Amino acid sequence: MTSYYPTLQIKRGEYFCKVIEIKPYESKYEYFVGRQSDDYTAKNSTDLVRVERNRIILLNKEKVISRKHLTLTREIDGWFVIDHSRNGTILVRSSAQIKIDELKDRKCLVTDGDHIIIEDWELIFCDPDTTVNKKIFLPPSYPWVFSLSQQSLFHIKKGKRIKVALAPQPTKALACMALRNINNCGRPVVCTYQDLIEAIWGENSFGITPERIHPIMQKIRQVFEDQQKFECEPDDPKQLLETKNGEGYLLNIHCEH
Repeated sequence: MTSYYPTLQIKRGEYFCKVIEIKPYESKYEYFVGRQSDDYTAKNSTDLVRVERNRIILLNKEKVISRKHLTLTREIDGWFVIDHSRNGTILVRSSAQIKIDELKDRKCLVTDGDHIIIEDWELIFCDPDTTVNKKIFLPPSYPWVFSLSQQSLFHIKKGKRIKVALAPQPTKALACMALRNINNCGRPVVCTYQDLIEAIWGENSFGITPERIHPIMQKIRQVFEDQQKFECEPDDPKQLLETKNGEGYLLNIHCEH
């Protein structure tokens, strides 16, 4: 029999455990996922997962999964996963992955075929009502966020946002590039020299050449490099902020309004 409700196919390692239909509970499409109480003991693989009303309970004796780890909820724009945990949740779509706890509001749109990773558990989301071939971009899982509303750069450390101090000109340059990315459905796109000149110097931009931009970009890269040396992060600052010769610059970090 065909299901017209979304389902979660739940696996632990190589073991398939259960398929759960996400039906409305008390007129709401909202399910909570978390670990079991301390006194629960599983008798077989199907007992590793339980459903109580709108709660999906996963066996996790190590207690690295939170009791209320995440919420799966339906909103106007589709299905979303909201992370509430201490240790984070990863969403995998095709070959891309993103740490949901590093996103704004710890929230991510989930679509048919996405894999939700919680420690050694894998929840595969299947939605028969999904529009075919709709491509949704997942930003690279870099530990950096630029917020337009706050005009600030943040470095993500263990799920927490740390504001990074920047001078006015680098901030204006980042804001310009972030806005271009956001207007391109979140995909990184080249920000031209002329756009950057106007954003940085405004009414005083007449006669400013691209050569004046390069030292500003170097300061931004230096911020990335200084933080990543301290944190031993592998990303190359030149990849986070790419030079496109003869065109401008491309910012490869997560950008939000």
